[in-house]
Amino acid sequence: MGFVLTNLLRDAALDGVGTLITKAGVYGPPDEITGIRTQIGTDIALTWNSASGGTMTMATTELVFDISEGDSVSAVILKNTSGTEALYFTLEQQYTFQSDGTFTVSEITLTVN
Repeated sequence: MGFVLTNLLRDAALDGVGTLITKAGVYGPPDEITGIRTQIGTDIALTWNSASGGTMTMATTELVFDISEGDSVSAVILKNTSGTEALYFTLEQQYTFQSDGTFTVSEITLTVN
């Protein structure tokens, strides 16, 4: 026998995630030996819209990270208030900055199927 999650349960789960994940940071590629990623810059506060229909979107208009010349961005990591990593997105392409600049995240959508 299987079960099906209703939107009520999906939305409740996502709203719980939204109260847990409160900031984001950008990271470089994993170290070749340790596999550990190095954070670039500082975390930025993140807020969420209420979930609806099993989907929750970022309420924060944009996340704009200052990036120094020579740094490479390869992942966005979402964290709780104390900085514990909760969820990360590996970028399809690594971005290496030839001069000081910014890396902008304009949309994050979480969905529970």
